[in-house]
Amino acid sequence: MNNGESRSSKPRSSLLTKIFISHTGDQGLVVKKLVNELRRAGQHVFVDLDMLPDDDVEQQITNGLESAEVFVLVISGPIPEWTADEIEVARAYGRTRSLLIIPVLIGEGRVPPQLKYNKAVKAGDREPSAYIADILAIIEGDKERKERFAARKVEVERDLAVFVNEAVVRQHEHEAKNRRAAQLWHAAGIAFLLLVLVFAGASSYTALATASSVATYTSVLIIGLLDLVIIGVLTALARYAYSLGKSYMSEALKSADRIHAIQFGKFFLSVYGEKLSPTEVKEAFQHWNIDRTSTFASLDSKEIDPQIYALVSQLMGALSNKKAA
Repeated sequence: MNNGESRSSKPRSSLLTKIFISHTGDQGLVVKKLVNELRRAGQHVFVDLDMLPDDDVEQQITNGLESAEVFVLVISGPIPEWTADEIEVARAYGRTRSLLIIPVLIGEGRVPPQLKYNKAVKAGDREPSAYIADILAIIEGDKERKERFAARKVEVERDLAVFVNEAVVRQHEHEAKNRRAAQLWHAAGIAFLLLVLVFAGASSYTALATASSVATYTSVLIIGLLDLVIIGVLTALARYAYSLGKSYMSEALKSADRIHAIQFGKFFLSVYGEKLSPTEVKEAFQHWNIDRTSTFASLDSKEIDPQIYALVSQLMGALSNKKAA
């Protein structure tokens, strides 16, 4: 059978997949046949059987493992120490860059415990040409899975970027709106205080003018009480305006803090995105809205109440005592 016929009878697999062949050392002929089948299928295969006596074996194996996309482990008996070392290196690469590990069981070979979750090919006593299609199918399936994952990752990153940008824009809008409101309420507080000063001055002038006239005690008392009520109300309005201004400014500062947290999470994701799990991505952004308590909820009416009734009562009591004396 020529090469074209051999390839057409096997599942399609992308050319030049870099495969590292590890084996237990007692099935050299089987390993050579398997290598030939893989190469006929268009795969790039590294196996120690190709090395020359003068080659740096350790360095060649290290280079082969570092560049491999697939680690095929041919198991036909007990696993020697050097093969166990290669397995551990492959598992480490599997965690860091998704190196595919395929155990191939020859004869009575068994999957080692550390690879029990990897999909294995049970070759038995068959020739490699009989199970090469199974190996290629696993490789192709893994490539399709990685392609789907990569495509999904692009979609998630795009959606996340849109979400982050929208969140930042909303927080900027909230910050600007709350700052404007804080400035307006602070200005209103200043205006009310100025009115208090103006009205207090006008009241003082009126009191002096009234004292030189023939106004009765009752009329003076009524005018004084009205002035006190008006000044108290204006003072309460000033305190209310300052309280609202403080609350709006606090909300604006919260928005600024949230923008900082979101931007930090965005930077963290851009730097470590490929290495992050969904839990770590969530942790990177979870603090952006950690303080949901509104400052307006902490406003206390006692801080705004001018206590006019109490002041009037005290004034009436003082005047009564003075009159009695």
